[in-house]
Amino acid sequence: MEFVISVGAGLNQVPFIERLVKKGYKVIAFDLDQDAPGKKLCYAFKAISTWNYDEAIQWLVDLGLKYIGVGSFSYGKALVTEKKIANYFNLLGELGTDTYSINLNKNEQQKKLFEFGFNKYKSYLPHEIESLEEINSFIVKPLVGGSSEGIQLLSKQQLLDSNIDVHEVVIEPFLEGEELRVSSIIQNGSTKATFVMKRENLKDTFCIGRQQPADEYNANINKLINRLISTFSIRNSALKLDIIATTEGLEIVEIDFGIAGDRFETHLSWDFFEYNYIDNYINLIVGKEVEQRLYSTSPKVFSDHIYNLSDGFLTYHEETIHIYLRSMLDEYKLIRANNKVLIPYPKSNMDSYLIVIHKNKNLSNLELNEHSTKLLT
Repeated sequence: MEFVISVGAGLNQVPFIERLVKKGYKVIAFDLDQDAPGKKLCYAFKAISTWNYDEAIQWLVDLGLKYIGVGSFSYGKALVTEKKIANYFNLLGELGTDTYSINLNKNEQQKKLFEFGFNKYKSYLPHEIESLEEINSFIVKPLVGGSSEGIQLLSKQQLLDSNIDVHEVVIEPFLEGEELRVSSIIQNGSTKATFVMKRENLKDTFCIGRQQPADEYNANINKLINRLISTFSIRNSALKLDIIATTEGLEIVEIDFGIAGDRFETHLSWDFFEYNYIDNYINLIVGKEVEQRLYSTSPKVFSDHIYNLSDGFLTYHEETIHIYLRSMLDEYKLIRANNKVLIPYPKSNMDSYLIVIHKNKNLSNLELNEHSTKLLT
């Protein structure tokens, strides 16, 4: 039997676990949730936090099994756990401690990217920004976190007047430009697949609104990834980049040694690029050949995240949404983004309750959100 470790067994992890099982692998998983939905698919499971790599590694040792791979469909500290497990058991995906630890601290990450010449700007401490005459607005976000939660846009004066705990946040200059999300798979020290998407935020928030393929950036993005591979000695890893494409070049907002998220692996990789990401990710972690795809071209397809824009909670009713979408779109795919029946006003990407994939460029993300909110209010 061939055993593969899954760091996590939550909803995001289920498609990964399902494919592993279908391919004949035995899945060994841990998750803080004793009733995690992926648990029933696993050969062995234990309630351990995906952040607690010491306890997880000891449990994996105690099982006495021979593992052939480890993977995770998460971010942040769970990715550090994944890399520590890969290093401990000498599995594909191992990275140097100095490399994977930058997933733990966005402030140190930005300083390192600046030091290596990837970015023109670094992150700053409040006392450093007063002398930055050319920058008047700043993005302030949690030091460790994800899903666009807790992000603020502040003027220089607002930032100077604030009582922000500098140990809890990262402060970056606000840059004008197109936001890009990049997903890449690196195997044996070479880029095997790279996908570039343009991102628009939901109006007046930092929550993801619309994504679409951005083929025009392929060549420059691949050059950037090759530099990252060399600088960080990456051999076998998934890679996620958030980038601002400014008039001066590409500025890396965030880097993760993991998946792209936001349903890219489960839906968008196929709808946008006709690429089976999950199967190729599994091939990566178990040492099988990954399908090469460096310069992806695609039809004009859009994915729109739908949120509750009302003051109160919305009650989800799928058929009402379908009636509306059928009146607006010749064809579409509807993805339920979470299982909440009562939908709150958005505080993060996780509060998106639907994703609509379609080809109508004349239908905006704001229009979809406003009409959906009116229908369910």
